[in-house]
Amino acid sequence: MKKFFVTALCLSAVILLPMFLSGCGSSTLDDDTNGDKKVSEFTVFTAEDGLADNTVTDVVVDYLRKGVWCATLNGISFYSTVDSTWFTFGAEYDIPKMEVNSITIDFLTGDVWTGTVSGPASYGDSTWTALAEMDSLVHRYITTITILTDGSIWFGTKGGVSKWDYITGWTSYTAASGLAGE
Repeated sequence: MKKFFVTALCLSAVILLPMFLSGCGSSTLDDDTNGDKKVSEFTVFTAEDGLADNTVTDVVVDYLRKGVWCATLNGISFYSTVDSTWFTFGAEYDIPKMEVNSITIDFLTGDVWTGTVSGPASYGDSTWTALAEMDSLVHRYITTITILTDGSIWFGTKGGVSKWDYITGWTSYTAASGLAGE
């Protein structure tokens, strides 16, 4: 399990780093004295630039929409690497609470999934939808989300882990069912 996590983490870094270095955050690569490349400058984005909040809790690259999604403590922002603009989804959208802890993309459907302090929401077809079946979650406070290649969506919560499968529905795991902790 640890080997898989480290591999996934390293793959994420390999995939995300070039995206940030090539357009999302304007960085400059310079030669150092040995001829190696080094990063010498980053562009910092804040709420003044269009970010929903200065506290960013999670970031995910969206290759389909050509940009980067940022989960913040006050909503969700999308940065377009095509035209270098921000779009922020705030309280006027159907997101369960603006305090967003996690964001990920379902690469099978293209939907964006977020985990907030009061449940998950998804973005597809230009609309946000709060997950209606939240009573089956082991806890509504979502700390992290991941989506497996079989399409199942896993929600890490303050009370354990819940898995949503489009065919079989909900399965939850807590300390009582063998989870190391909640």
